[in-house]
Amino acid sequence: MNEVNATGKIRQQNPDEIITANVRIADRLIAARKNKTSLQIHYKDKSYSGIFSKINSDNIVLLTEKVMPFDFTDTDVLVEFDLEDCHYSLETTIIISSSREVLLTPPVKMLVFTTRTRERIDVRNKIFIKFSVIAQPESLAAIDAAASKPSAILRAIYAEIAKNEIDLPTVFRLVQKELAKFSHSAAIKLKRKNENYDLAANLVLQYKKPLYIIKASDMASWLRPLTDNGFISFLPFYQRVKEIGWTPEQIKDHLHILVETYAKKNIGSLLIMPILLFGNVAGWIRLLHRSPLAYNIEKISQIEECTALITEAVLKNYLFNIDSAQDFSFRAMDLSEKGMLFSASDPFLLKYLHLGTVLKITLRLDENEKIIVEGAIRRFEELSEGKNIGIEFTNISLQARVKIQKYLETLAPSFQIDELLKNL
Repeated sequence: MNEVNATGKIRQQNPDEIITANVRIADRLIAARKNKTSLQIHYKDKSYSGIFSKINSDNIVLLTEKVMPFDFTDTDVLVEFDLEDCHYSLETTIIISSSREVLLTPPVKMLVFTTRTRERIDVRNKIFIKFSVIAQPESLAAIDAAASKPSAILRAIYAEIAKNEIDLPTVFRLVQKELAKFSHSAAIKLKRKNENYDLAANLVLQYKKPLYIIKASDMASWLRPLTDNGFISFLPFYQRVKEIGWTPEQIKDHLHILVETYAKKNIGSLLIMPILLFGNVAGWIRLLHRSPLAYNIEKISQIEECTALITEAVLKNYLFNIDSAQDFSFRAMDLSEKGMLFSASDPFLLKYLHLGTVLKITLRLDENEKIIVEGAIRRFEELSEGKNIGIEFTNISLQARVKIQKYLETLAPSFQIDELLKNL
C-alpha cells in the first residue's frame, strides 16, 4: 500500500527501517557526501538532482546540478538517495535556496528501503567489462583549459580535445608541431596488434617507463641506471642478455653497432615517452635530437604535457566511440540484475565519468557469454587510489537479466532464478 506525503510524492508505506536517531541520520548523510552520492529533491511533480555539500547538526547544505527555477524558501520537500545496498528517503524543509545552494532543516526521521535482493557476491577477477560513454549530464560544465596556455598550438590542442567528437589526426598533427620546438624529429605511434617494434620501443612497452639516451655517442649513456625521475636506458636489455649467456664482448659489439648507427643518422639524444592508458602502454612519442643532453627538466616537463594531451585524446576518442574496436577491460567487483560496481584509477578516464553519465556496457561473463546493457553512474566511493563506481542498469533486456542471474547462481547456488522471474 502507498501513501502521498506532504510534498505530493507517492511513497512506500512499509520501509525496512525507520531511523530517528540524529547521530545515525547524520552518519548516513555524511557517508553520502563523502561518496558524492547523487540525490533527488522532489516537490510535487518536479525533481531536481544534486549532491550533499555540507552536513552539521544545525542544517544540511545541498548543491543542485541546475539553478532552482524559483524561490523554495519554507517549502517542504522529499530528498531521496541510494547508498550501498539501501534507498533512503527523508522529509525536510528548505530554509533558503540561493542559486544552486539549498539549505535544509535536519530531518527528524529517515526511511530505509533495502534495494538488494541477495547477499553481495564478490565477482572480482571473474567478470570483465568494456564500456563507452553515450550521454553526459546536461549540467556538466566544460572546463576551458585552453585560455591559460601561452602557446597558440597548445590552445588549439586543448580546444580540439574539448570537443565531443575528437579528430585524432588533427590532435596528433598539432602535438607534433608543438614537439618540433624541442626536437629535430617527433613521431607519435599507437601500438597495434601483431606489429613488431625496435628494441627501444620494446623496452618502453615492457617496463612502461620513458627511455632517455642523453648522449648517443657515449656507451655509458646506453647503460645508465634507472634515474630518480623514472627514465630507463638499454641497461635492462643488456642485463637480461647477460643472464642468458651473452659475453662481455658480445654486449660491447652490440653497443658499438648502436652508437655507430645513431652517429650515422646524426642523432645526439633519444627520448621515448610512453602513452599510458589504464596502466598499459597504448603507444609512445619518439623524439630525436642532433645534440646530446638535449632535454633538460623544463623541456621534459613540456614534453610530458604533450604526452598527457595525446593520452587524453586517445582515451576520449575510444571512450566516446561506441563502435570502437579498442577493448579496455575493467574487472567488475560486484554484479546484480540491477547494476554493478567496478573500480578505476586512471585520471584521464575519471575526468569523463560523472554522476549521471550514461554508459553502453559490454559484460563478458565468460569466454562465450557477452551481454550488452546501458547504465548510469549513480555513486562514487573514494579510494586511496581511484574510485569505485556504482552503475544502475537503465536499459537491460529480460534475456540479459536472466543470463546475469544464471551466472550469479553458479557463484551463489542458494539464489534461485525464480526470485527474478517473480519480480518482473
